[in-house]
Amino acid sequence: MIGKFSLTRTLPAALLLAVMLMPGWAMATPRVALLDQAALQSAKAAHSVLLAVTRAGERLVAVGERGIVLLSDDSGVSWRQAKVPVSVSLTAVQFVDAQ
Repeated sequence: MIGKFSLTRTLPAALLLAVMLMPGWAMATPRVALLDQAALQSAKAAHSVLLAVTRAGERLVAVGERGIVLLSDDSGVSWRQAKVPVSVSLTAVQFVDAQ
């Protein structure tokens, strides 16, 4: 016993109070929707997880996790990252024509 308070009583009560307040804290934390957040530009984008690739005319377009879109105009020898307005995983890519 420490002073008038018993550690075996106050510690569980404090933990219970903390657990009860956690949902309110989580709801108060501002979150950015992944559809409203642009994909991050990365020097390592060409080594990221890619989920689909297709041709658009002579250009290869590859898409992947966290909104990564890579473009290649030399049949995949080199890649550059496109600026993309979303950061969700892109699982497929297709174009209706070469443009």
